[in-house]
Amino acid sequence: MRKLNFIVFDEYCVAGTTYTTAQQFNDKLGTFDKLTLFVITDNVSATGTVTCQLFHSADGRNWVAKNASAEIAAQATSTSAPKFYAGGDTSSTGSLGFVQVQVSTATGNAHVRLWVTARDTVS
Repeated sequence: MRKLNFIVFDEYCVAGTTYTTAQQFNDKLGTFDKLTLFVITDNVSATGTVTCQLFHSADGRNWVAKNASAEIAAQATSTSAPKFYAGGDTSSTGSLGFVQVQVSTATGNAHVRLWVTARDTVS
């Protein structure tokens, strides 16, 4: 059952830099069983890629990747049109108490917007 859908990241990203969602979302994102990510890139300076990966933590300070590979891995950006991609947490293991998303772009700078849809497993 869908519990919420909201934007967690809306920034202009410099290529080669990793960003994380704001701390205010960590506890909220850690509340749910499954997270799906939806990313849009536009205003791209040079064609490159965007990657979004879930990280989780028990203490809010030490973070580990939730899954072995990124939920949205190295998807192409475009200088001529907005691009959008979706990916989600396919793990059967629950998240630790705090969750954040790391966002990075490679090659070109880009405006990146990221939405998260949170669901609880129906029991």
